[in-house]
Amino acid sequence: LNNRTQFYNLQSANSMYQKAVNLRSSIDQVLFLQKNVERNFFDPYEAIKSLHKFASIGRLKKLKRKQILFSAGETANFIYYIRMGQILTSSSNSRGKQIVNSIHCMGDFLGTQPFLTNGLHGQSSQASMDTEVIEIPAEEFKAELTRNVEFTKGFASFLCLFLQDARAQMLRLAFSSVRIRLASTLLRLYHKTPSSIIKIKREVLASLCGTAKETVIRTLSDFKQEGLIDIKSTDIIIINAAQLKDIPD
Repeated sequence: LNNRTQFYNLQSANSMYQKAVNLRSSIDQVLFLQKNVERNFFDPYEAIKSLHKFASIGRLKKLKRKQILFSAGETANFIYYIRMGQILTSSSNSRGKQIVNSIHCMGDFLGTQPFLTNGLHGQSSQASMDTEVIEIPAEEFKAELTRNVEFTKGFASFLCLFLQDARAQMLRLAFSSVRIRLASTLLRLYHKTPSSIIKIKREVLASLCGTAKETVIRTLSDFKQEGLIDIKSTDIIIINAAQLKDIPD
């Protein structure tokens, strides 16, 4: 790109965030952010490196399996960087049933969404295994946004990529078959884990795929017979990621 060094200041970033928040459709938010971030001609992956460097200044917090990190409605006092382990985020419906929205793994940031809304967590999170996170105080995070242009670029890029992924998930849930939704979810988890082994409960996997637990179990059995995965108790072992990516309906 010819103009990669084009200046991207905090004022324009804040303006972009506010306009994105006011858009009603989540898909529109994605398209808006993507268009405006790309217009500034910087490499999002290079800019995001500054976020990872900043994570080193935080405080280590260790979580046991099923331990709550934060709950919906709480004030967002920290940004979290997952050093190791896995965090589930979930929401509750009017009857109190918990629905898993996403899984965050090593290298992910968590708790950034309140910066775009009212400063309160919109969902709950808990560790699905023994996990270590780095707590970054929200005030320090905001201060870094005001004094470090590269850091602001990184944050904008992170939000853009996050919303792109959310848009892709929404489109898959709306239009793709169960086979494609499950294969896609397995691949996302596979690329987030340091090994080919995915440790996940079937009900959690079903929630992420937007289908019933029984359907997930049946489809996993089909994948195993097709030589795409292996199953050991609750572990799912990816054998052929390339074929899983190109799986037909």
